Amino acid sequence: MGKKKLISFMLAMVLLMTTLSGCTVDGEGKDTSSNSDTEVSSDNGDAKKESDKKIKVGFANINEKGSFGKMVRDSVEKEAEKRGYELICVDNNSDGATAVKNADDLLNMGIEYFIEFNVDDTVAPVIMEKMNAANVPVVAVDIAHPGAYFFGADNSEAGKIAGRAAAQYIKEKWNGEIDYVVRGIQPISGPVTAPRVMDFTVGMEEEGLIIPADKIIEIDTQNDAQISQQRMNDFLMAHPDAKRIAVVAMNDVLGAGIWAAVETAGRQDNVILYSHNSTADFVEPLYATKGMTGWIGSVGYFPERYGEWILPIIDELVEGKTPPEKSYIDHELVTWENITDHYPEDNFPWSKFMIDKK
Repeated sequence: MGKKKLISFMLAMVLLMTTLSGCTVDGEGKDTSSNSDTEVSSDNGDAKKESDKKIKVGFANINEKGSFGKMVRDSVEKEAEKRGYELICVDNNSDGATAVKNADDLLNMGIEYFIEFNVDDTVAPVIMEKMNAANVPVVAVDIAHPGAYFFGADNSEAGKIAGRAAAQYIKEKWNGEIDYVVRGIQPISGPVTAPRVMDFTVGMEEEGLIIPADKIIEIDTQNDAQISQQRMNDFLMAHPDAKRIAVVAMNDVLGAGIWAAVETAGRQDNVILYSHNSTADFVEPLYATKGMTGWIGSVGYFPERYGEWILPIIDELVEGKTPPEKSYIDHELVTWENITDHYPEDNFPWSKFMIDKK
């Protein structure tokens, strides 16, 4: 019996250590266990256990199919590792229902802080209700969630940056004349990100270029490159005589769809395009054409640095401080003229990822 008791005791200790070990979750929500440095000492009691406990942070990423989401995750993981935080990552896959399920799953895993990158603002109140009930502070990335700390784009300024650049081009190259402005809208993302395209014309006005309302066309891109391509194709077919068209897209993926329609129609000389994010979908084609393209610029959001900006907010919360309610990216328009300052061709931050650009 003594030997059996000893074996039972040893098994119990193994089970205890397994329970205390670190755990991360991959983009599909699968658990992968790893050993931690946590030690349990009966001499120090609960105080020692508490001091050795890792801060558990949940991170629901926007979408990890393309380079943007992959770079965001890589950056957040690096900064969390520096701090010794236990980071649990899941992929919202740009879907509201998935985001809600991920929030439930992360709460069940016992997260203490939550970084939410959810593109569907219609489910934001549901997610926040769950987090508030569990007393879990939330940092919402790019899409505001009610009651959460916000980090992300200064969407109005980003839209104006693109608009000011477009106006300067139009004045220099088209003698200040414009037939149409096409705004690629994305209603699913709600009012917060809308200024990225809506304030494009505000930026143009700041440069003295006033666009009549009947010259502003909106196409619903539905956050889908193929739909963006089709909607832009429809516009071009409906306006065969338009020679000077300025287009703004919500992101580079949608910009790629729009530009594909322009190329298919053979209208490259009639269109200038500005987009947002400045990721592989914009940068690599820009290098391929050596800047000889009407897809002139993309406003930088620098996802490879998101972790550097987000984790200090978590740090303040962990320390019991109150972070600013809103923190913003310092945007800059990336063009052929300054591309090497941000993304040298031999050092793309997305190069280590297998990129699916669809």
